[in-house]
Order: sequence, then structure tokens, then C-alpha cells
Amino acid sequence: MKLSIRQKIFGIGLFLTLIPLLIIGLIFHFSTQQYLAETIRDNRETLTNNTSIAIRDKILNYKDSLETLAHNLTYLKSVEKKKEFIQKFQEEHSQNIKLLSFTDRSGQEIARTDRAVLKDKRKEPSFYKIKEGQKYYIEWLKWNPVIEIGSIIFSVPILKDGDFQGALTAEIFLFDIWQQTISGYASPIDNIYFFTENNKPMAEIVTTFKEFKLEKVKKIAKEFPVREKVSSKIIDTKIGSMLVTGKSIPTLQNGKLIVFSPLREVYKPILTLRNKIIVTGGIALVFLIIVTIFFSRLIVKPVKKLRRGADIIGKGNLEHKIEIKTGDEIEQLANDFNVMREELKNSRGKLEKNKEVLERTVKQRTKKLEKTKDKLAKTLEETQEAKKRAENEKNKTSAIISNLVDPIIIINPNNKISLFNPKAKEIFGFSKSDIGKKVDKSDYHSMENFKKVIDKDYQVIKGKDTEPKNLQEEELNIEYEGNTLTYKIITTKVHDNKKGSLGTMKIFSDLTRAKRINRLKTEFVSIAAHQLRTPLSAIKWVLKMVLEEDAGPLNEEQEDALKKGFESNERMIKLVNDMLNVSRIEEGRLEFNFAKINFKEVYETVTNNLKNKVKEKGIKFNIKKPTKMPSVYVDKERIRMVIQNLLDNAIKYTPNNGTVTLEIKKLKDKLKIRIKDNGVGIPQKDQQRLFTKFFRAENVKKMQTDGNGLGLFIANNIVKKHNSKIYFKSTEGRGTEFYFYLPLNKNKEN
Repeated sequence: MKLSIRQKIFGIGLFLTLIPLLIIGLIFHFSTQQYLAETIRDNRETLTNNTSIAIRDKILNYKDSLETLAHNLTYLKSVEKKKEFIQKFQEEHSQNIKLLSFTDRSGQEIARTDRAVLKDKRKEPSFYKIKEGQKYYIEWLKWNPVIEIGSIIFSVPILKDGDFQGALTAEIFLFDIWQQTISGYASPIDNIYFFTENNKPMAEIVTTFKEFKLEKVKKIAKEFPVREKVSSKIIDTKIGSMLVTGKSIPTLQNGKLIVFSPLREVYKPILTLRNKIIVTGGIALVFLIIVTIFFSRLIVKPVKKLRRGADIIGKGNLEHKIEIKTGDEIEQLANDFNVMREELKNSRGKLEKNKEVLERTVKQRTKKLEKTKDKLAKTLEETQEAKKRAENEKNKTSAIISNLVDPIIIINPNNKISLFNPKAKEIFGFSKSDIGKKVDKSDYHSMENFKKVIDKDYQVIKGKDTEPKNLQEEELNIEYEGNTLTYKIITTKVHDNKKGSLGTMKIFSDLTRAKRINRLKTEFVSIAAHQLRTPLSAIKWVLKMVLEEDAGPLNEEQEDALKKGFESNERMIKLVNDMLNVSRIEEGRLEFNFAKINFKEVYETVTNNLKNKVKEKGIKFNIKKPTKMPSVYVDKERIRMVIQNLLDNAIKYTPNNGTVTLEIKKLKDKLKIRIKDNGVGIPQKDQQRLFTKFFRAENVKKMQTDGNGLGLFIANNIVKKHNSKIYFKSTEGRGTEFYFYLPLNKNKEN
């Protein structure tokens, strides 16, 4: 079938625009859908992992408290005092501790906080396992179907100088622990369940699908391969498909945390994206057809007129003139035809005259070509010599790259892989067929863009841009021979001597050992601080009991010595708590409980605690605040720590009779907190390291004031969680000013 020009233009235009549009749309849809699906699954697994860690930490905190209580009981001689002591402890924790029981070394229960009859507990595992030397004992109690929650039995030994004195047992109610944990981590579309290792249900939160029966959940939990590492899979049920994520908690007798999320809710963004692509594509197609028809008609009409004129001129009528007025290339083409027609007329007469001249010119040019031939032969010889030298240099460079111990990847100016060394081939599984494959040049050829070429899973962490601007850093984690390797990647442009682009080079540096060392340091600090907290708490209890003269009256010298010991112990407890907070910050486990509060509750508590210090140094303490104090959306205890730290530093490093100012100023949507002093100030050379761990300026070290260099590091990280940071201005010898901002209302990141 023959087609007209208009039909061809319409068909070609439609094909050349519709096919790329369709391909781009499909690629965008499937790549975005896959990315969203992976992101959604990762988010659910992160939620499950964080929730399980929070549950474990809250329960084990009670274990630490019981161990401290058991240690303190060894200092009380009478049974009545022990009863009174455990009764007081339960009252302080009555929200979660239902019962406390004290059993002597023979297994006879001698005190408990309820009115039940005292028991002989020799045959109960909560006693005889502890007596046999077990450090602690955990037992899950029966699920309560009325309140849908369970409880646990915790037992710890009572030791004095390593000698077994008895056991302390507590029944801990999981309701408040469960609610506090889930409220901080759970999504409103999830059902969350907690089981023991024998699939006994202990707690649940039912939100979206209340018709999902517990027996069905128990069956899925029993079949679901829950491991210490979080895992997930999709299951089909009568009420729809669901994404199930789970994680076991070995510390708590292999308890299981199972989270059910309906796919129709978690995959809503994917369905919305698909509908938008279909609607947009349809609109673009209709618009494309209309535009193609219009332009095909506009082009074809003058083309037909041009064709008729060309036929007339082609038949020998050189007097015919083509008249086209379109103002575009077709009009220019018609004018060119007319000029050609005039030139043909003139050339016809000149052609014969030029024939002889042309023959003479050909003979002269032939002689010149003979001479040029010799010169070209010599030039070719020199070119081959230069090529041989270039080949030798290339071979040297290839040998150097091949022997490097870390991977190297080179991309040519056309964004195609041109070279990789043996180490890159070994780590990433490259083959010869990968040479010439194209890599997206976005983000300095980021390793994210290599995932279509490399058939291995790896994680890319974006680094900061470097100076000069043609460098870029990334970090990459990849599994290799059962180990996780970490590489720093520097991407740089490669230029020749004339600054012409030769492509891009990705240079890898192995950070695996350095990362492992940093992780071990953080774990050591966390473990050491955790182990120190229990004996320090015990020392605090003992000193406090002696100072309160529970063990008998004290003379003035004894009381003074014990008070100094108590203060030193408090400083040690603060240091341990700061080290634990630093460890939690670095591991991303520092918990925050945001709520709407009046800021007056925060700063008044801090200023009241510091009144004695201010009075001792004769400091003039000014508070500037709005008439009506606004409410802020913050973590009350964490922000109190920040204000306490900044004010304490201002007072500590301000000389006697100096001035300290606390200014609270309400802005449009936030509250500005400013603390200023006229103290010793911070040296210019130390200011850039002010918020790093364990750092103290040189001038304050000479003052012999106490401090561990962790306060500002912790404070700055807490303020960052409130979407701000701590700013400061300081001049050595003239004073320092710190300020930051707090949100008045909840925002997306809180």
C-alpha cells in the first residue's frame, strides 16, 4: 500500500514520540514500583527490629533494678527492715511490678508485698535454679484474655561476699511496658503480637483488621521462621494479603515479635503511582496525535508545490520560477531552486570555456599529489613510532592498575565501562561482557547506577561532596566470602595533558578493619558503662543509708567524708550515664518521648537545682522570658538535660560575681533559647572541635574544674532530634553565648 507524505510524516512522528514515551513510562513505572516495594519492606523490618530492641531493653532494665535491690538487701539485718525495703521499692514501681518476694537460703519465703501466705519455694524453679548458680531466671506467666496481656516472673540471687543468701522474685506486669514501647514505634495500620518460644501469646495490639483471630496468628507465628535477624514474607489470608515481619529476642527466652501489615495499605503509594502514569500517558498521546496532524498538513502543502516546480525545471524549462511564501526552510529551499535555475542558465554557457582550464588544472594537481605522497609516507612512519610508544605507556598503566590490592573502575567519556582491575572483577563479579556497558552518569556515576550491571547485592551510603568539586565520596557495604566488606569510594575525572576528558575513575579504599575497630570501641564503652552502673547504684544506696544513719549515728568527720564520697559517686554515675547516652546515640537507640508541654516546667526545674551554685559564686543570674510562656512539642527530660548542661557550664566557667543570662523568646513557629555568660570564653583554635566527644578546651583544663567532655556532644545530638542545632559565639576572656530553637508544634520528623 502506497502512503502519501502526510501519512508518512504523521506515522513517523507518532512512532518516534510514542515508542520512547511508552518505553520511558514503563521503565519509570517498574523501577519506581520496585524501589517503593523494597523501601516499604525495609521500613517494616526496621520497625520490627526497633520495637523488639525496645521491649528487650525495658524488661532487662527491671532485671538491673532487681539486682541492685537484692544487693542492698544484704546490708539490712532485720526481716522487718527487709520487708519495709521491698515494700517501698514496689510502691515506687507499682505501675508494672505486681509482687515482690524475698526467699531465704533454705527456700522458705520470709517476706512478700501482698497478703498471701508465705510459701516453701524449694521445688520452684524460680528458687532452685538461682541457688544452683543461674545469674537470673525468667518465666512467662499465663496470657490473660480479658486484658489481652501477660506478665513475667524475674528472679535474681542475693549474694553477700559471694555467698548465696537467698533469692528475690518479682512478677512484672507487661501492660504498661508493652503500651509505652508500641506507642513509640508502631504504625497505625499494623497488628503487633508478642509470643514466647513455645508460641504462648503474651501481648497484642490490634488496629486495622480486628477480625483476624488470635488462633490464626498463633498458627502463622509457629510456621513463620522468626530468627534473631529480622525477616519478612508475604502471606495470603481470607481477609487479604499481608506483609509479615518478625524477630526473635534470645535474651528473653526466644520471645517472638510478629508484625502484620495489610498489603492494601502499605502498597497504596504504588497503586497511586500506576494510576497517575496511565492518566498522564493518555493525555500525552491525545495531545501528540493532534499536534502531529496539524504539522503534517502544514508541511505537505508547500512540498507539493515545490515538487511541481521541480518537475517543470527538470524538463528543461529554466525560465519557470517557484513562488512559495511560508517563511521557513521550504521557502528557503524554493529560493535555492530558483538560484540553482539561474546558475544552471549561466553555467551552461561557461561549461565549454572551463573544460580546457579544468584539464590544465588536473595536470598541475597531479604533479603536486606526487610530491605530497612522499611527505605522507614519512608522516605515516612517524605516526607508527608514536603509536608504539603510546602502546608501551598504556601497557605500563594497565600493569599498575592490575596489581592494585583494591578495586579500580574506569568509565570512558561516553559513560561506558572501559576498564576494571582483577580485584574489582573478584569483588563485584565483573566479566569481559561487562566492558562497554553504559552507566548512568548522574551523581558522579554513583555506585547506585551500577546495580543494573553488577549482579550482587550491596548498600551505598552517600558521602559529602569534596573539594575540588570534581571529586565525590561514597561508602559501600558488600558481602564477600561470608564477610561484609566496607569500601570508601572516591570518584574523580581523568584528564590528559591538554585538559581533555579521558573519562571517570572510581578508586576504592578498604575500610572494613577500621569500621570493625570503631564498632568494637562503641560496644566496649556500652558494656563497660552498663556493668559499672549496677555497683555504682549499690554504692549510692549504701552511702545514702549510712548518711541517713540507718546503720547508726555518725560523728562530724565521718559525715563529711561520706558526703564527699557520695558526691564523687554521683559524678561517676553521671559519667556512666553520659557514656551510655553516647553509645545509644552512636547506635541510634537513644529513645525520645515527644509531648506538648509548657516550657516553664523545664527551665524552672533546672534553675531551682542551680540556685546553690549561683549563690556560692555570687553570680548575677538574669532570666528574660515572655509574659505568657508558650507550650513546646519536645521530649521534656532530654531538653531538661540540654538546659542543665549549658547553664551548668556557664556558671562553672564564669568567675565569682560574674553574670549569666537565660533568655527565652517566642518566634513565629518556634521558641529561641539563649544562654550567655561573661566567663573565660572558648579559644578560637578549639571552637571547631567543641561538639566532639571527650573534648575540653585548653583554658578550662587549667581551671581544674570537673567535666568529661561529653555534655555538649550529647546536648547537640538531642537538639538535632528536635530539628535544630546548638549555635554559639565566643571570645576568649570575654564570654560565650549558646542558643538553639525548639518547635511549638509537632512536625513530620518528630
